[in-house]
Amino acid sequence: MNRGARIAIAGLLGAGLGGVLSAAVYLLMTILDGSATAEAMAFSVFFGIGGAVAGLVLGIIVGALNLGLVGGSIAGLLATGAGIAAYVFAYGGPDRYGYFLSESSILLLVCTVPLIATGLGVAALNRRLRRPRSTPPAGS
Repeated sequence: MNRGARIAIAGLLGAGLGGVLSAAVYLLMTILDGSATAEAMAFSVFFGIGGAVAGLVLGIIVGALNLGLVGGSIAGLLATGAGIAAYVFAYGGPDRYGYFLSESSILLLVCTVPLIATGLGVAALNRRLRRPRSTPPAGS
């Protein structure tokens, strides 16, 4: 499989895995916390969309750089850190960075495990797609 197709497949898989896993983790956390079901489902959709965007970028990076399992998990951890940094700098100001950093703990809880799992899953698929296919022996 050529490199462009492998990167595109890795990006789509990353978007799917990141979105589903992020939404599921947030939904589970809010239901266990005792939130209303409708509220939990609505906000899990928003976290799912954010997880899908992060997973898309993560999948493209893992596919383009041919990262292995360890590299994929580290990329997932770095994607979580980048999301938290983007949140803090987008909503905070010079006098409020500490407050928004403490408020970003929900992002840390909801995004870390799904994005690490997304990096691992995309890296495993990427390794499978890189493997050359065996050809049948001639004359059979």
